[in-house]
Order: sequence, then C-alpha cells, then structure tokens
Amino acid sequence: ASPALVRAVAQRAAADPPRVEQFTYTFFDPHNVLTTAQQVPSIYVNLAAALHITAVYCEIDSGEASINLQRDDGKQVLSAPLACSTAGALSKSIVKGAGEVAVGQKLNHVTARASGSLHRMNVVVKYTVD
Repeated sequence: ASPALVRAVAQRAAADPPRVEQFTYTFFDPHNVLTTAQQVPSIYVNLAAALHITAVYCEIDSGEASINLQRDDGKQVLSAPLACSTAGALSKSIVKGAGEVAVGQKLNHVTARASGSLHRMNVVVKYTVD
C-alpha cells in the first residue's frame, strides 16, 4: 500500500468513535415478588466481540432493589450495588478492569437487595465494542 493510503486509513481509524451498544434483560413475575434469590448465572454470554461496559441502568416497578453484575471470574463490575428506582437509576462506577468482557466470557446478574412489592426489574447494560 502507498504511504498516502496507509496515512488516510490511519487518520480515518483515529477519527472513528468507539461503537456504542447495549443489551437489556427483564425479570417479571405478576404473581410473586422478586427477591434476593434472583441470582442469574450467565445472564449474558459474550459470543461476538470484546467489549467494555460503560454504564448499567436499572428500573423497577415498585419496592426497593439493588443489583450488580459479576463476571464469571468472580469480579464485581460495579464498584457498589446500583440502587434501582421507579424512575430508573444509572451507574457509571465500573471497577477498573472489571468492565472488560472478553469473547467467551459470561456475566452474572446479582440481586443484592430486594424488598416491597417488587414484580418487575429492567436492566440495561451499555458498552463499547473493542
């Protein structure tokens, strides 16, 4: 390749922002309240591309809940459990290095706290693709 072409490709690559994506999951039980027993191994299995988690959002219908994500190597993703709310709550407090998810790695959902009339929980995980 010519030096001009290599330079043009390098400049374009440097100018491209990281690709931002998200995945969502929901727990819903109209008959029973959700509890701290809501621990779900492999809620997400990364089969596509290495990624970096940048934020976690949690919304509940009522009651109180706090959550975290845990990698399959045991590392907690958030520096502290995220207190969910009916208006939705967002945390960008990612433990250094724990937000990196390699291809083949799994994420677990951890319900750290749950009380009241909690029947629905929506979680959105925002990330950039490496």
